[in-house]
Amino acid sequence: MEELNARNHDTIYPVVSALLLPTYLADQDQHERSTEEMVTELEDWNMETYGQMAWEVHEQLEAETLPVVQGELNLPNELQRV
Repeated sequence: MEELNARNHDTIYPVVSALLLPTYLADQDQHERSTEEMVTELEDWNMETYGQMAWEVHEQLEAETLPVVQGELNLPNELQRV
């Protein structure tokens, strides 16, 4: 955003990658969490952390090293709205 001289604008992050964050985190932690627990954790993150994690997922998608996208993705609506 700095390059565009955009003031008062949130940092841009890859939205599709952000949708994969709950699945990515569950895979990293290797334990089941309820939807409510995951929503609470994601809502507790600041925007910087959220954006950094979205970029991490994005980079792994580009490199085709993200195992969580193998097969069908079923993401509850509550997690899509975080």
